[in-house]
Amino acid sequence: MQNGISKTKAIVFSVMVLLVAAGFGYIYFAKRKLSPQTAARSASPIDITPLLVAKLQSLVLQSSDSLYHLTIEQLQPDILASQVQAFHISLIPDSAVLLTLDRAKKAPDDVFTLSFDTLRITGINAIDFLHKKDIRLDTIFLSSPRITIAHASRPYNAAIRKQDSSMTLYQKLTQQFTSLHIGAIIAKDGNVVSTDLSRSNATTRLSNVSIQVSDIAIDSLTQHDTSRFFFSKAADFTCRDYTATSDDSLYTFRLGSVSVSADQHQLVIKDLILEPKGGKAAFQRKLKTRNDMFTLHFPRIVATQVDWWALVNRQSLYAGNIAIDGGLVKDYFDRTPPRSGKPTRKDNYPHQMLARLPFPVLVEKVDVKGLDVVYEEYNPDIHRSGTVSFNAISGNISNITNVASRIKALPQATSSLAGQFMNKVPITASFGFNLARARTGAFTARFHLGAVPGALLNTVAEPLGLYTLKSGNTEETNVSISGDNYTATTGITMLYHNLSIYPLKVTSDGKTKEMKLVGFLANTLGIKNANPSGKEAPRSPEVHVVRDKTGGSFFNFVWQCVLTGIVKSVGLPKKLAEP
Repeated sequence: MQNGISKTKAIVFSVMVLLVAAGFGYIYFAKRKLSPQTAARSASPIDITPLLVAKLQSLVLQSSDSLYHLTIEQLQPDILASQVQAFHISLIPDSAVLLTLDRAKKAPDDVFTLSFDTLRITGINAIDFLHKKDIRLDTIFLSSPRITIAHASRPYNAAIRKQDSSMTLYQKLTQQFTSLHIGAIIAKDGNVVSTDLSRSNATTRLSNVSIQVSDIAIDSLTQHDTSRFFFSKAADFTCRDYTATSDDSLYTFRLGSVSVSADQHQLVIKDLILEPKGGKAAFQRKLKTRNDMFTLHFPRIVATQVDWWALVNRQSLYAGNIAIDGGLVKDYFDRTPPRSGKPTRKDNYPHQMLARLPFPVLVEKVDVKGLDVVYEEYNPDIHRSGTVSFNAISGNISNITNVASRIKALPQATSSLAGQFMNKVPITASFGFNLARARTGAFTARFHLGAVPGALLNTVAEPLGLYTLKSGNTEETNVSISGDNYTATTGITMLYHNLSIYPLKVTSDGKTKEMKLVGFLANTLGIKNANPSGKEAPRSPEVHVVRDKTGGSFFNFVWQCVLTGIVKSVGLPKKLAEP
């Protein structure tokens, strides 16, 4: 989307400059033919407006190989005030011409439809505009701009795309002039809709866009000025109600609002939401095999020390700090669909998804406050879900990057977090992701959990493990995991006492029933009802866990590791931890 926005900005500038150049050029030469008295009276030469509009329309046709048609309902050039006003402007592509250009392998990848209720440009000197390549304007005001972008990656444009990608935005905008200086650009109530025809008509929408930027300088000195945002010294940008659909059409992505304060190098996002389209039932109907369903909601995200030039010109995200205030990350897994039957991609850990992003990312640190992380798994045999939640999480994540030079210097992304397990039990967690070995999925995890009552554990054990704790409480649990894409080694020390566990069986009506005889024998002969037992040292078993061949999420595998360690610690059959 960033590339589309950059191209949109370039074409909008081009249209505005074209309006000014043609308008003032025509007016200037027309004025030279008027007597001084007539020129003085002709502050707004209405008599030549139709000719001026016709000239502009001709220039647009010529410059676009007849692809675009320009319509202007009303044009009011004012020579004495050095101003041009245009009302109800549209730039519309001709579909028949586009088809002809495509057959001739001359069509552009991006086709635009532009309209403005009002365009007003003030503070331009006609003589300077005609004879100098240093263009200076006071203000550009846009009312209700509407921009539609239809993108299709045409193979014959590959060389042009490569050339464009190597050019800075300054170089693209200044092919016709040396520099452009604008006092301010103000746009209100704008809308941008971008549709990628190459990706099943994936559509991105920016609504209620308001922009106010000042002291814009586009020249050789500012093309690498990281203190500027879109070449401006001060900028405020606000967009509300942004929506997009994922490539697989499973998710909708929303942003309540995005605000940019360029002089403070700050970006504020409110209500970032990723949700399955149509809810759980609709999501599951679209799946042929089992897969995780994610839901994200972050009420407020503040990014500071943002490198705007990297974001705009190199399409990269560099930030010093990102603060996440509250929010929810939920992973829902339904066992109802069949297993894949064949191995699926397993490179879906956080650092692997980061490595696959098509643009560089470097965030020094992310601070988290009041975040909830929930893993829910549905067991269709008993029509119940088991839910593991980590609530009110606070802490930080450091060195989030896919930049090779940074990874070489600092190969680890780390996090240190603390919160509540199931809203009741204190828990601390730390993760390490080996960015240099992201392809293998190398990671580590450590957890420390306080005392947990057996009744709380049953909310997970019964639906997912098909066993129930008749009695028993844990006093403390420490877990360490070292793993990769395929396996993990889990060490666990779980201190508990008075443990009594009974397996459950599923009845014909989908309910569960205690297997009392099996439970009695298991508790008498197999299950270790305490750790430590008597005067023995605490048991700290180590288990080797093989990741389910169908992959599953990172959360899913970590939970499988923890559960395997628990059943080993208490003497339960290992199959109870299998997904």
